[in-house]
Amino acid sequence: FMDETASKWFHPNCVLDLATLSRDGQLLELPGGVQMLHPIVLLCWAQQRSRSLPLANHLNQAYAVDAGLGPNTEKSLGPLMCHYEAVLRLALNKQATSLGSFYHGAEMHSALHAKQVVATVSGTFDVVVEVENFKDKRVTELLQIGYIVVSEDRVEGGVEYLAPYVEEGTKKLLVAAVQCKSVTRVKSWDNVIAELNAATKHLQSANMEFFSVIYTTTSDQVTIQKELPEDVVCYTASGLFSFTKKLGILRLHVMKLGTALKRQHPWLQAAKA
Repeated sequence: FMDETASKWFHPNCVLDLATLSRDGQLLELPGGVQMLHPIVLLCWAQQRSRSLPLANHLNQAYAVDAGLGPNTEKSLGPLMCHYEAVLRLALNKQATSLGSFYHGAEMHSALHAKQVVATVSGTFDVVVEVENFKDKRVTELLQIGYIVVSEDRVEGGVEYLAPYVEEGTKKLLVAAVQCKSVTRVKSWDNVIAELNAATKHLQSANMEFFSVIYTTTSDQVTIQKELPEDVVCYTASGLFSFTKKLGILRLHVMKLGTALKRQHPWLQAAKA
């Protein structure tokens, strides 16, 4: 039962009958309309099935990373997010979706939000692979196969990992270059783009395009909306909570609980305690 339920739960367009789950006591309902599958059930299922199901494998690894988070949460945000993104991709099972649906809760321009893509996945058990750096000659092939590619040099050009998509219609390979930043505001979008270009200069291809995905701890949503470049997906602390809450209440959410999240969800303060 949980194999199918977990897959549907993590699908970006959740297709579960939430009313039935609530009636059966399987749905945790919190103030502000926040609904979650009981996290302990998800965690136990992931641990039990981690050696037999790819989705459970990456879910288990995401929980393991979160369990080790300390006050400097952004230092481990990349490893957590790459496994969470793997979970979402496996739940989609190569179904087309929009970037706006996949990156739920993020700030982005409407054209990027509407872009229809397939979040490709490799046919292997692990869909996340590490390379020494993005100069590795295998990177392009790994992206084409459907791997999320993580640099062992986790701050290489400011980019921690690359995640591939295939654009519907053109079949062009779109690659998300993911950065994690602990900032009060994004001071320079020019620097963000420069970091992207530096990290991917060895991968430029006529049939490959890059865009930035930035996970931040900032609450400065106004500036981001005003200045956001057209090829950037950016998360504030509030958006990141919205994106990852399907995992349950994480240490990620409460270790550096900011004013915006406290205001939106006061009960998170109790979770921190």
